[in-house]
Amino acid sequence: MKFLLPILVTILLIINNVESLWVPKPGTTWNCLLAASESDVLNSKEQAITLDVNTKPEMINKLHNKGQKVICYFSGGTLETNRDDYDQYMAIPGLVRDKYTQWDESWVDIRKKDKLRPLIKNRMITAVNKNCDAVEVDNLGAFYHEEVQAWSDPLTKDDAKTFAIWLSELAHELGISIGLKNIATIAPELVDYFEFAVVESCSDSPNICAKYKDFPKKGKAVFTIHYSDYGSFENQKAKMVSEQKGFGYTCTFSNDVSLKIPGFAYNCDNGSTTNTNGSIPKYNNNNNSNTVNTLPNTNISTNKNNPSSNTGLDPNSSLNPGINGNLGNSRNTTTTNTTTNSTTTTADNNKNNNIDNIKEGKSENDKDSNGGKKSKGTIIILTLGCIGAIGIIAFLFVKKQKKKNQNEYNVNVSLPNDDDMYYDNYNYRYMMHLQNYN
Repeated sequence: MKFLLPILVTILLIINNVESLWVPKPGTTWNCLLAASESDVLNSKEQAITLDVNTKPEMINKLHNKGQKVICYFSGGTLETNRDDYDQYMAIPGLVRDKYTQWDESWVDIRKKDKLRPLIKNRMITAVNKNCDAVEVDNLGAFYHEEVQAWSDPLTKDDAKTFAIWLSELAHELGISIGLKNIATIAPELVDYFEFAVVESCSDSPNICAKYKDFPKKGKAVFTIHYSDYGSFENQKAKMVSEQKGFGYTCTFSNDVSLKIPGFAYNCDNGSTTNTNGSIPKYNNNNNSNTVNTLPNTNISTNKNNPSSNTGLDPNSSLNPGINGNLGNSRNTTTTNTTTNSTTTTADNNKNNNIDNIKEGKSENDKDSNGGKKSKGTIIILTLGCIGAIGIIAFLFVKKQKKKNQNEYNVNVSLPNDDDMYYDNYNYRYMMHLQNYN
């Protein structure tokens, strides 16, 4: 029976890993609150929010108590000056390279996996210990940037892909979900490695937003955010709608590139800031359906500051974070009086399609608070099934063992010992003597 113990442990580990990975469904509401004040974070209504990995666990617990999911952010392709492990990075020769001129951080040579992996693993462990639901690792697309391209041995697209894959594998080893941050050109190749995607300013270049369309087709959310450094919301609305319409993304706009002021949601299909529910692609197990199911209307209350007001920033400003994962957000927390956008989401229960509609953050198949983990019923069924399988194996093993013992017994009683041989010989001689006598 001892061999059953490792089987049982392995099965339970698999079940636990399945349950622990959160996969936000298309239509999940989201906001990026990296530099927002504590009050703005606590007043947030979105089903999922992005916070810095340095966020105190008490804050994360409060958000969990409200039923929200927390994505913990850090930069993996650069070294930020505010990180606790800054000195550890700097102590490794050749790991930290040129200054990232747009932000107060430096590029990292992501090819040095043996040196970099333990450092990033420790950051992910921090996220796990704080009960973050996922990690968002920024600046994977360093190879796009002029500073990196000027290296004597510049990073390549293949380097970025390799980096992204081992980040995903590392997160999953630790039992935490991970979102793909930007790197649009290789995003279609990475869909199966990540649970969701976070995309910045994708409409600033044609056909970039479409690079993430396979995520919703596989039941995975895509969270997009655009910034006012390319113009006001009203000035960008037509372009954003044109590039994002029909894909089933969750769309957000921020009037503050430093993210100190919370952004607001809008409908990806028409730009509405009052009915923010856009279309959600229908998907099935084969993920081969391109049809779209539109969610019912939902009234959304947004920030009272006018989203159409122009911030005065130059649309061609170099502050634009671009489409490839280069937002090095301000890490200073300031207090504001702005109220975050409040979203209330409902969904219809359409039994004629296979989509997991979002209903207060729950999919029809996964009844958790934000449409991510496997349902409790599924876990119970899996557990009972495994116990039943183990029981059958144990029964067959015991039955086989009894049969083996019985065969051994039958063989033993049929074989003569020395006494039997002596008795048979004596009896033979006695009968022959008696026969001769008569």
